[in-house]
Amino acid sequence: MNKREQFNKSNVQMLVKSFLHDWSAIEYEDNPPSALQNEQRYAQYGIKLPFKLHYNYKIPFGLESSYDLLFWYYMARVPDVASFDDLPDVWRMNMDNLSPMEKKRLDFYKSFSDEQIKAIYEYLAQWTVDDMIEEIKRLNPELANIKMDGKESGVSRPVQDFICGVAYGFPPEDIKLCLESKHGELQKVADSPRYQKLKYGHFTTPEHYEILLQAEQQIQQIQQAKQNNGKE
Repeated sequence: MNKREQFNKSNVQMLVKSFLHDWSAIEYEDNPPSALQNEQRYAQYGIKLPFKLHYNYKIPFGLESSYDLLFWYYMARVPDVASFDDLPDVWRMNMDNLSPMEKKRLDFYKSFSDEQIKAIYEYLAQWTVDDMIEEIKRLNPELANIKMDGKESGVSRPVQDFICGVAYGFPPEDIKLCLESKHGELQKVADSPRYQKLKYGHFTTPEHYEILLQAEQQIQQIQQAKQNNGKE
């Protein structure tokens, strides 16, 4: 590789890094990880759970934020992207019909030239799904035994649910549960009247649901005690 090729490669890497950093920040603002929010919420009340709610997984191939995985999975696998007009319809909708956050995403995306968009897509498309999953599992042994061979999972599709689970920092046992359960089984558990008051953002095991239910009851007791003290 000559000096010019090295310079160009370095420029593309810096472009991708900058793009993903800003894009991930927008996505994080719109859809922060519920597992992390709940973990922080329980900590505010002094409640210690016997398991972790949120994991900071190691992300491969130089990607920095776990949210970078979301862009890579949903967008960078679109073939033959050469310009803004080649992107999926979601990026080219009538601006008048978009929510403020959707407009923010679109304005951000359109701030890049066609040449830059093409370079970003080509850079991220060099890793196949199998490459990404294999490397994620290598870097995070707690995910290594999760099976990916099903056509469906308890939520959507195995690859999508695995990538989203890692991106949002869901516990390994919850990711495993979603990928190895039949479609619809988890929703029946989550829809149980016993768990309807839980402020939780993804499917978890029945054992965890019971512990989280106790934690919510503790919060109610703490809040009630504060109200009673305020009246005295």
